[in-house]
Amino acid sequence: MTVESFDRQRSTVRGAAVPFVAVAVVAAVVAMSSASTASAQDRYTDVDRTSVHATNIEVLDRLGVFDGTQCGARRFCPGESAQRWAIAVWIVRVVDGRDPAPVKESRFADVDDSEWWMPYVERLADLQITVGCKQDPLRYCPDDTVTRAQMASFLVRAFRLQRAESAGFADTGGNTHEANIDALFAAGLTVGCRKSPLRYCPDRAVTRSQMASLLNRGLSGATGVGTGGQTGGTNPGSGTGTPASGSITVSQGPRSGDTLIAATRGRTCAIRSDETVTCWGDDEGFREHLSVSGLRDVVALSTANHPSDGLHSCAVHDDGDVTCWGSGSQGQLGTGSAYSDYVPVRVSGVYDAVAVAAGAGFTCAVHDDGDVSCWGTNRLGQLGIDTFVSGHGYPRRIPGLVDVVAISAGQRHSCAVHRDGTLSCWGWVYGDEPTRVETPKAVTSVSIGERETCVTTVDGLVFCWDYAVTKAAEMTQVANVTDAVKVSVGDEHACVLRLDGAVSCWGRNAAGQLGDGTTTARLQPAQVKSITDAVDISVSFGSPNIEPHACALHTNRSVSCWGGNEVGQLQDGTLANRSTPKRVELSARVPSAQVPFTSTELLQDWMVDVVAYWGRDFPWLDVAWDHIRDSTTAHRFGVGGDITVVCAADPLGCTVTAMIITEMTLETVVHQLARVYDLHTGLADSREWGPVQLYFASRYPTCTSGSNLHGAQALADTLLHVTVPHAWLSYYQGRGCAGLPRTPSSQAELVVYDALDGFVPEWYEDNITTPAELWTAWQRGPSLPALANLTHEFGGLCTGWITSLPLVPPFPQDPPFAEFASC
Repeated sequence: MTVESFDRQRSTVRGAAVPFVAVAVVAAVVAMSSASTASAQDRYTDVDRTSVHATNIEVLDRLGVFDGTQCGARRFCPGESAQRWAIAVWIVRVVDGRDPAPVKESRFADVDDSEWWMPYVERLADLQITVGCKQDPLRYCPDDTVTRAQMASFLVRAFRLQRAESAGFADTGGNTHEANIDALFAAGLTVGCRKSPLRYCPDRAVTRSQMASLLNRGLSGATGVGTGGQTGGTNPGSGTGTPASGSITVSQGPRSGDTLIAATRGRTCAIRSDETVTCWGDDEGFREHLSVSGLRDVVALSTANHPSDGLHSCAVHDDGDVTCWGSGSQGQLGTGSAYSDYVPVRVSGVYDAVAVAAGAGFTCAVHDDGDVSCWGTNRLGQLGIDTFVSGHGYPRRIPGLVDVVAISAGQRHSCAVHRDGTLSCWGWVYGDEPTRVETPKAVTSVSIGERETCVTTVDGLVFCWDYAVTKAAEMTQVANVTDAVKVSVGDEHACVLRLDGAVSCWGRNAAGQLGDGTTTARLQPAQVKSITDAVDISVSFGSPNIEPHACALHTNRSVSCWGGNEVGQLQDGTLANRSTPKRVELSARVPSAQVPFTSTELLQDWMVDVVAYWGRDFPWLDVAWDHIRDSTTAHRFGVGGDITVVCAADPLGCTVTAMIITEMTLETVVHQLARVYDLHTGLADSREWGPVQLYFASRYPTCTSGSNLHGAQALADTLLHVTVPHAWLSYYQGRGCAGLPRTPSSQAELVVYDALDGFVPEWYEDNITTPAELWTAWQRGPSLPALANLTHEFGGLCTGWITSLPLVPPFPQDPPFAEFASC
C-alpha cells in the first residue's frame, strides 16, 4: 500500500512531530464528499450510503487507510467493534501518511512477529500513542476491542491535542482517561453520547464506522470538513448543549395527536414529570420500557396505532431533536435506512421539532418555524410530496405547508392544524399534496383513527367525519360537548378531554373502552367514571386478538387506564378487562447501569423477561432459551428472525448454533425459540416430539424452512399459538405457506399439547401402527429432525422399518438423505 500523493501534500505539523493535513488536502476532501457515499457503497456492500459515517469511510478508504483491514470481500463491517490491531494500522497510516518500515520482532509478548500488521503496532508504540494493555510481560491485546475512553487517549496522543478544562461529563469522574476525554471534547472531536446530563459512555465499545469518523475529523482538524456527520448522533454545533430556540416545554400542553401519553395495541408509554419515559403493557410493552430507559428531556411522544403492522414510536426532546425506535422497515425511523432499531435513534436533519406524529409506516414532525417534514412510506401519498410511488428514509419538508402548530398521523393519511385554525390533510383519498379542509369553526386539535377523523374547535366543539371529507357540511358534530380541549380517536370509538379535566367517550364498547362502567356501545359521549383532573388522553386501536384500551394522564403525572386487558395493557396485575378506570402501577425505573445501549443488550434483557413470564406455564421456553441464550444477537438486516441449523446423517440429527432477531416482536422471538426447541435434537423428548414433527411434515410439507425440514415453520407457528394465543402467526395469518388455514386446526393444537404434556400424541398412536404407515407418512414431507427422533421405531431405522419398504419417488437424493438410499 502506498499513499505517496497523500504524503507529498502533508505540510503542517501539530505539536512536536506529528504530521497533519494541509489546506489543499482538506479542500480535496470537501470536493470528494458530494460523490463519496455512492463510491463507498460500490466498494463496500455493507456500508449504507445514507449513514452519517459513509463519507468518512470513503475519504479514508481513498487514502488507503483501510487496506488489508477489511472484514471480508467488499465488506467493512461498520457496526462491529474496532479491534486494537486494526486501529493501530489506521492511526499509523493517518498520522504518518505512509506504511511503517519493516520490523523483525515485536516488543509485545502477544503480537506474533509473522502478523503483517506487527510493524504498525510497533510504530504506534514508537509514537508513544500506546503503552500496551498489560505488563509483566508487556502485551498489546491486539484482538481486544477499544472502549470510548481508550479511544480518547489514542486520539489525543495521535493528534497531540492540548489539555483542557473539565467538559462536565457526568460519567467520567475518576476514569483514568478523564483528562484525554476532556481534551477530545475541547477539540471538537466528540460531543459525548448523551445530554442533560452530559455523558460520554466511557466503557462503551467503539465501532469501526465510529472510529473512521473520529479519525477523519481529526485528519480535517476537527473542523467538521468532510466528516459526513456527527459522531454519537448529536446535532452539528450542539456541543454546548444549548437548546434550540424553538424547543417546547411540557407546560405548553398537548401539541400533537399523541403528546404526553401514547396508547397503542397492548401497551402504553407516558412522559414522567422529570421528562423521562415509562412504558407498560404486554411483553412488547416491557421491551418498550427497556428501550426508552435511556431517554432524557422528552417533551412530546407519539406511537403508531395499527391493528397488525409493526409499530414504531418517536419522541421530541427539549432541544428540538427527535428520536425514534421500533419497526423501521419502511424508513419510518428517519435514519435513511429501512432497518429496525429498538434502541432509540436520532432522526437525521431534524433539530428544531415542536411536535411529532407516528403513523403506519411513516412519521411527520412540526418544526419551530411551522414547516412540516415527513419520512417513511409514501405509497398512499403520506409524505405530502408529488409521487405515490417511493418513500424516503430521510425527512423531507412538505412544500407549501406552513404555520402548522399541531399534527396527527393515521394509517393512510395525516392532518395538520395551522396557526390560524385552518386544517390541511394529505395522503390516501386526499391526494399526495396537502389539501385545505373546510371546518365549521377554527380548529385547535386533530386526531385520526381507523376510519374516522375528529377535530376540536376554538369554542370547545368536536366534529368528526369518515374518510375524505373536505366540506364542513359533511362533518358531524358530537353531541353534548362544548368544552373540548383535545380528542383522541381509535377504531370506532373516541374520547375527548374536557376543560375541567373530565373525559368523555363514545362508540364501540365491547371491552369497556368507554370507561362508563358498562360494555354498551354509545352514539353520544358518556363521562368516564372518576376522571376529574386529566391533562392528556390517548385511545388505542385493538387487533384481531387484542381489545382496545384508553388511558388518561393526571395532573400529578399518574395514569389511569380502562378497556381491554387480555395482555396486561392496564398494568393492574390482572388480565381482566375493566369498564372503569384504575390507576396504573407504573414499572420501576431501569437502573442506569442496566440501561441497554445496543439492540443485542436490549434483546437479551427482554428475552429473560419473556421467558420468565411465559415459561411459567410453558417450560419448553426455558429449555430453548438455555440452549441458545449465549448465541442470540439482534441484527438490522433480514426479515423477522432466523436460526442457524445444521443437519447431518452421521450422527443423525440437527444442531442449532445461533439465533438472530431482526424484528423484535413477541411473535418473532417466541416463533424462533419454537424452532430452536423443535430442531435442535435432544431438547425435546424424542419419543414424544418425533410424532409431532411427523404430523406437521406430512400435512404441511410446503411450509418448510429447508429441504430437510418440511413442516417446520407450521409447527413453530402452532407452538407459538398454543403458548401465546394472541400472537400474530406469520405463516398462518400472514399466508406464509400455501395450504395453511387461518389458524392452526384443533387437531394440530392437540398434537402439540399432548407432547408438551409428556404424552405421545394420540394422533400418532391411532394412525401410525405399522412400519408401512410410518414410512408412507414420512415420505409425504421428508424431515430429518423427525427421522432422528423416530429412529428407534419398529425395530430401528436401518434394521427395521426403512429397509423393509421400497423408496417412493420423489425421494430426496441430496445429502444427508442420500445416506439412507442404501441403508
